Amino acid sequence: MDMKTENGQYRRGVIVASITVIFLAGILGGLATWLIRDELPSRIAVHWGADGTPDRFVDADAAIVEPFLIGVLAPMAVIGVGFLMRRGQQLALVGAGTAVFCSLLFHLFTRAQRVGQEADAGTAQVLGLWVSLACAIAVGVGLHMVFRRRSPGGPVAMNLVGPRLEVGRAARIAWSGRTPTSWGVMAIALVGVVSLVVSAFMLLRNGNIAMGATVAVLLVLLGLLYCATQASVMIDRQGVRVRGLRVIRWVTIPLGQISDGEVVEVDPKHFGGYGMRSTGDEIAYLTRRGPGLRIGRNGLPPVTITVDKPDEALTALNTLLARTPA
Repeated sequence: MDMKTENGQYRRGVIVASITVIFLAGILGGLATWLIRDELPSRIAVHWGADGTPDRFVDADAAIVEPFLIGVLAPMAVIGVGFLMRRGQQLALVGAGTAVFCSLLFHLFTRAQRVGQEADAGTAQVLGLWVSLACAIAVGVGLHMVFRRRSPGGPVAMNLVGPRLEVGRAARIAWSGRTPTSWGVMAIALVGVVSLVVSAFMLLRNGNIAMGATVAVLLVLLGLLYCATQASVMIDRQGVRVRGLRVIRWVTIPLGQISDGEVVEVDPKHFGGYGMRSTGDEIAYLTRRGPGLRIGRNGLPPVTITVDKPDEALTALNTLLARTPA
């Protein structure tokens, strides 16, 4: 199977599975609410103000139909945007997770308002928020794991033209660096942090402890995400590894899979943005515009990584490749 065929099957599999999950989530969420319709009050709260007071109510039928429409149309719109951006498979995973999140959240919020359960409604709704978020992440990651592409294996044709260290074969070669961050990404992260801090402060001041705490947790998650993008890059006899917070595996390329490397000028616009990107013909982990390391792989798309000192990284990689038996 050639690479284009494999990539096409991957994209189709992810998109079809994601659309199936979207409609199943909407149908099952509506069915679950329909089964408890006799336990619901005549007026069901569906929106709350900043102070935590309900300000919009619907009847039981609308509490079934509206979540279904939102939980299906919004994720399908996400997939549509993905096609326009040529990122259909990536945003299909986001769409599937969004559908699961909406379906579970709407149902659990509605379920918490059953007659006789009003006293525990607040706690149940906060718990429902976290359960929905966890399930959404699990679905998105699960679909990716099921349909992820695997190496076809086979011999590697090496291209050893490039700078190398003149050292003995007994010397241990290892290079470590980091993925630098652009000023633009730092500015966007700063705006997000300020917005969340202000939101958390306003919610807590108005007495909405649950939502204020939720926003505070989102602030922590944003900080962790930013730290995760400040990934460490290691090149040694095991290959090339890019790790965020030491546990997030952004890139893993065994040395035996690498054919060559080169320093290239990287522009995130070519890949459609920052972070983990794929054009079908190439994969990249990008954190800024500038020089990066492009790694050729046997039978697989090359991988481009922005590193702080790509010349040093290439020298270490070429030295390790020269030691690999043909």
